Amino acid sequence: MELCLSVLLMLGSPYSILAEFGIFILLVGFSWSVWRARQIGSAVKCNCFGNLVNEKLGPSTIAKIVFILVFDLYLLMNNHLSRDITDFPLSEICSMVYSSVSLFLIYSVLMFVNIKRPARKA
Repeated sequence: MELCLSVLLMLGSPYSILAEFGIFILLVGFSWSVWRARQIGSAVKCNCFGNLVNEKLGPSTIAKIVFILVFDLYLLMNNHLSRDITDFPLSEICSMVYSSVSLFLIYSVLMFVNIKRPARKA
């Protein structure tokens, strides 16, 4: 579902508002699931990026949800600023893809280092 919405988002208007609203609905559903899991005290393994990074549901998950929610609301409020992918030159598109992949790899490495770090003795 997320992949379909991201493709719609890149296609630009008239599909972008539909994609932005769909992303908002998915985010609200995920937020409710996180809230419910925290209420019943479940120890949920998030694995938001598949099995690449082992991540448990916690404060960092809530911070990510808030971060994404702020940007999603910005997109919904400023739909007139949306542009489709064909408005950008190929060099900029390649830079965006390279930046996204780089950020994902940096995040994965940092999470891997954090998981493999031995606990300190008191």
